[in-house]
Amino acid sequence: MSEKRLDIQGLRGWSIILVVLFHFFPNYFPNGYIGVDMFFVISGFLIAMILGRVEKLDVKSVCTFYYRRYAKMVPFVSIKIPEDALRVYVTGFSAILILVGKRHQNLLLSNPAIVYIGDISYALYLFHWPAYIIAKFFILEIPFALLLGLLASVVLAVAIHHCFEKFYRKWSPTVILIVIIALSTSCVLLTLYNVGDSDLGSGPVDYTEINPNDAAWNMTLMRYLNFVEGNRDNFELENLGCVYSNSRFTFEEDYKPLGFCSMEEGSGGHDFLVIGNSFACNQADMIFKAFGKYARRFNIHCRYICEVMVQTPNPACGTLLNLTAMIEELKPDVVFVIERSLQLKTGFNTRNPIDDDKTFKDLMERVTDLEERTKKVYILQAIPSCKMEWLKIAHILQRPLKEMKEGLVTRDDFFARLRIHEVEKRCRTCEVIDYLPMLVDENGHYLGYNPDNNLVFIDYANHLTRGSYGVVCEILGILRFLIFKDIQKFIQDVQVMLTCPQPQSAANFSQ
Repeated sequence: MSEKRLDIQGLRGWSIILVVLFHFFPNYFPNGYIGVDMFFVISGFLIAMILGRVEKLDVKSVCTFYYRRYAKMVPFVSIKIPEDALRVYVTGFSAILILVGKRHQNLLLSNPAIVYIGDISYALYLFHWPAYIIAKFFILEIPFALLLGLLASVVLAVAIHHCFEKFYRKWSPTVILIVIIALSTSCVLLTLYNVGDSDLGSGPVDYTEINPNDAAWNMTLMRYLNFVEGNRDNFELENLGCVYSNSRFTFEEDYKPLGFCSMEEGSGGHDFLVIGNSFACNQADMIFKAFGKYARRFNIHCRYICEVMVQTPNPACGTLLNLTAMIEELKPDVVFVIERSLQLKTGFNTRNPIDDDKTFKDLMERVTDLEERTKKVYILQAIPSCKMEWLKIAHILQRPLKEMKEGLVTRDDFFARLRIHEVEKRCRTCEVIDYLPMLVDENGHYLGYNPDNNLVFIDYANHLTRGSYGVVCEILGILRFLIFKDIQKFIQDVQVMLTCPQPQSAANFSQ
């Protein structure tokens, strides 16, 4: 067993080829994931081979070995594998190839090129994924970006194999231990380094110190704001002045800034309630600034990722909020349903009546309940989601968002907008709030950011950022006027805009 098994190296080579092609070109190689199963077969063979080399192979050693295998497999014994599962056949076939390969070298596996790919497979496995992520960022500008990323992965793997791996295997255990400790320490230090504060320091930005004529500074500021919006924990969810009572209407403790909270009672004549998932907390402060003057009681209830109008398919969501009990207790006059659509965005057959769609029926049932128990219901219309990994890459590579064109957003809002639009037609006291028409560019396209100042509208958590607050405040100001006909307040809308937490100086910045 001391000689090198070329067939196993060849099998390892084919495995990494399948995995890499699956990651770079999933539409053309949809079953490439089976390469991972082939790796497991190889690992199992090598483990068994190592066990076979143990000089003292007593009963205890064998029992310990199989106990560990058993402990890993037992949790999955109850899972039924489909009879036509491709992975089962591939796993079995890989094992047969290893068994036969010792006595009969196979040209398909022992081919020098495939064996060499097997030699560099570990380095290729490590490098191909970051290369793919970077290449994906350039795919809109460079048609062959993925091919270049694949080529870069191979070149880096070859270089590491010849310049590091071959020498690394000859090092003594002491040297290897020192290298591992040094690399681990560097990883820890890198995780402690906040790239978001590297240019402007920590804390809030002092806009009075900004020079509007300094283009380089402007781009640095935009990158910083885009980055910090998605990296400060709960920064976009805080509702200052809201008194929390986390045990009310929630099962969780220490839920702040999510959960249930109440603003200080006012002198107005109406009771308001803002409900939804984290989107509600994200925007409740702006709603309060617009309508607080008219509020007697202003309550906010928001969950983490879970929608309150339909069941979100997430293990963290559990059961739906008892909305009827909440409305009965609080008795709000006006309800704002502010949710980031998740389940509502799932597809359905539009050729069938929409009443056949279970998600729509659940939504309509909850809306009808609100309609019967309140005076007015405002429902937020869905907007496209943000591709979070692209936003991170833009920051790391220090590139303006305009180079991404339309690549920042996932246009997944069609079915949600269809459902909500149908609800508006059927609900007598409901109105839909739609941000999207106010967030498009001059050509009517929603890009996910403002091309005039490079500020994103949605952050890593798909919450609204300060880049979109001005638009939201403007919409709420118009809505306030339509409800209460307060012409004096409407004329003073500039003051409302100033109360919105947005960088006013940045609004006029150019690239």
